[in-house]
This record gives sequence, C-alpha cells and structure tokens, in this order.
Amino acid sequence: MNKYDINSQLLVFLRNQMTQSEELLKTLVNDFHGRELPRRNLYNKLSKYLDEFLEKRTEPRWISVAGLRGVGKTTLMAQIYFHNQKKE
Repeated sequence: MNKYDINSQLLVFLRNQMTQSEELLKTLVNDFHGRELPRRNLYNKLSKYLDEFLEKRTEPRWISVAGLRGVGKTTLMAQIYFHNQKKE
C-alpha cells in the first residue's frame, strides 16, 4: 500500500467520523425515546462559564474536567454542546 492510498483512506475515515459525530453525541444526551437525560451538578457551572464567555466576552479560561472512565465527562460536554446549539 502506498502513501497516497493510506492518506485517501484516512481522509475517508475522518469525513465519516465528522458526519456521524453529532448523531452519536445525541445518543449520550437523550434516552431511547428522545427525552433529555438528567444533568449533573457541574453542568450548570460549565454552561454558565460558556454563556459568559460567548455573550459578555469575559476572559478566556481553561477548564479541566477530570474523572474515571464512565463517569460522564463526554456526556457533560455533549449536553453543553447541544445547549449552545439551541441558542443559535
């Protein structure tokens, strides 16, 4: 397999991932019937930081969310992502 074939396959893979990512995230924030899943306490704090940054142009900051596998870090970020999408 030459370099062109590998790059071509990688490009196809990345395009597929980008196309499917939003649908995959929806499965994290909604149940089987499409109802929103409960939010953790950290959701309110993080969405407030995001809202302040986007609306008031407050100082940019780094926020780190640490935790073991399976505790909901990606779900939390997906919930905040969709919260922000509704505002646009």
